[in-house]
Amino acid sequence: MTPISNSSEYISVGTSWTSISGDVNLSADISFNNASDLSGYYFKNFDASFNFNNKTITIKNGILSRPLIADLSGGTLYDLSLVVQDVSYDSSFNGGVLVGNYGIGYSRGNVSNIRVTATNVNMDISGGQNKSLLLNPSGFCSNTNSSHTVQNINFSGSIYNSSTMTSESTYGLLFNKSFNNYGISNSSAKTTLSNINNIIDYTIVGKGSMIGDDFGMNNNGKIEVLNCDNYGDISGGEQTSGIVGVFCGRGQTPSGEILFQNCDNRGVIYTAYSSGVISHGANYQSSGKIKVIDCNNYRDIKNQYSSGIMSYAANEDASGTIDISGCNNYGDIYGNDSAGIVGERAGYKQNSTGIITIRGCDNSGIIFGEYSAGIVGRGANYQADASGTLNVFDCNNYRDISGVGSAGIVGKELNYDSSGVVDISNCKNYGNINNVYSAGIVGNQAGWKQNKDGIITIRGCDNSGIIFGEFSAGIIGYQANQEADASGILKVFDCNNYRDISGVGSAGIVGYQLNYDSSGVVDISNCKNYGNINNINSAGIVGNQAGWKQNKDGIITIRGCDNSGIIFGNTSAGIVGYQANEEADASGTLKVFDCNNYRDISGENSAGIVGVFLNYDSSGVVDISNCVNYGNINNINSAGIVGYQAGYKQNSTGIITIRGCDNSGIIFGEDSAGIVGYQANEEADASGTLKVFDCNNYRDISGEN
Repeated sequence: MTPISNSSEYISVGTSWTSISGDVNLSADISFNNASDLSGYYFKNFDASFNFNNKTITIKNGILSRPLIADLSGGTLYDLSLVVQDVSYDSSFNGGVLVGNYGIGYSRGNVSNIRVTATNVNMDISGGQNKSLLLNPSGFCSNTNSSHTVQNINFSGSIYNSSTMTSESTYGLLFNKSFNNYGISNSSAKTTLSNINNIIDYTIVGKGSMIGDDFGMNNNGKIEVLNCDNYGDISGGEQTSGIVGVFCGRGQTPSGEILFQNCDNRGVIYTAYSSGVISHGANYQSSGKIKVIDCNNYRDIKNQYSSGIMSYAANEDASGTIDISGCNNYGDIYGNDSAGIVGERAGYKQNSTGIITIRGCDNSGIIFGEYSAGIVGRGANYQADASGTLNVFDCNNYRDISGVGSAGIVGKELNYDSSGVVDISNCKNYGNINNVYSAGIVGNQAGWKQNKDGIITIRGCDNSGIIFGEFSAGIIGYQANQEADASGILKVFDCNNYRDISGVGSAGIVGYQLNYDSSGVVDISNCKNYGNINNINSAGIVGNQAGWKQNKDGIITIRGCDNSGIIFGNTSAGIVGYQANEEADASGTLKVFDCNNYRDISGENSAGIVGVFLNYDSSGVVDISNCVNYGNINNINSAGIVGYQAGYKQNSTGIITIRGCDNSGIIFGEDSAGIVGYQANEEADASGTLKVFDCNNYRDISGEN
């Protein structure tokens, strides 16, 4: 073993070292009082053991252009305190202070028990090179069948970046960019990073994170990142994160797998497209796997397109899988298009084998910003090329969300123009949602123009948060399955709304304009509303204009649904709001079976089951069977089952059938009725059919006509 006791010996031994020189031992603290003293390539292709014996190497003053070790080629480095003080990186410097990238083009080996203290370090990235504070990982573990570890690394002090970035320049604390793990034929070989901690606050120009960008790029082996924590605040630049930077897992092969477990962010992040744990573009164009287990964000993130765990465009254009489980966000998120767990456009144009699963994750941070959500952000599974799967299971939002078009669990434009499959099950929202076009579970325009293979299933989900805002709902926001090109399927089963909803055109379960201009199929079963609905044009289960001009293939079925909330507002109803199947172009089908309204409804032109203008000017088919109203209806032009002007001028193929329906509520108001309101099938142009079979009224009706 070759001993080193001073800086001159370090340069001498490092310059002459070859693979036959063997192991190296640092026997005393050493100092380079001017960083420019490191001017050569030391320990090239290092494949031996370097025992630093818990000694300290200090590098201070001036411009750094060379690392302490040129390349790591299978060697082991351990037990070092590294101090870097008042140093600026040369613009052409590529790599880290300890290990660079100046010979073989890749690094592999084992690194452990390293303590890095940086004071006033300028990591200049203006030359287009990639900088780190410790290691250069380019091709790490490349073409090797051995397992490698990087563990017990701690960063403290202060760094900054004074330059203007180029498009490709980036930096990290542990690594900088392009951590690869390819060429591995031994499936048991893996790289493990563990117990890496940072307490450095840093301001940057460009991109960066603790571990670095392109982590696991082209990986076909196994990588584990375990028990890593960031305590440092990050400001400036964009596309940062507390743990790992952009494009983690980019281009992985099917055998590639990256695991993050027990990794936490405890620093405030002020940059866009950022997150507490993994930055944007994770698994981009990949067929491999990323798993994120038991990771947490504890501090605020203050910019748009951000999230607590994984940010923007996860699994974009990918056939791989992302599995996120047991993760929590406790920090507040500030910025439009943000989310508590996974950011905007998760699964953006992922293909048919691409799968994102988010399971058992909770948001406990307040979220401020338009089109934001508690768990998954806006535009998940979005785009015409998207045919993959998004699963969100057993997730909860506990805090308030403020912003237009926001939601407690998944944001707006879910499966927007997609043939993908979405399953949202057993998710709960407890936070208040405070703005228009919002919802407790899924935001507006879900499945807006999803094609015939697109399926959204929402089951066993509950809203227990108060919702304030026009065109909002307890479970799904407005315009679901709405557009003319929409031909997909929306299923909502066993969902409940427990809290009050205030705003014009709101509903307890699904918002207005459901299947509005669509050939899609909607099935809403066994859903309950217990909250009060407080405004005009509202309903207990489905909002107004459901199937407004849906075509002949469009079908809405509502079965076994109950309203137990008081409804205040004109033109409202207990189950389905006004203008269902209403417009002249409507030729689709509306079915309402086995539904009940148990509470009072106050407002002109209201009804216990289905609101006014049903099949008004339509060639569609409506079947309302075995429905009962128990609530009192308190105003003019009202009815116990169907509101006034049903089929008012429906055409010759329009059919409304009401069978086996009962009214057991008192009705107060002129021009009212127990089953069907006034002016049904009334107008001169009406040539359709109205059938009322086996229906009963059991309570008093007061009012003229």
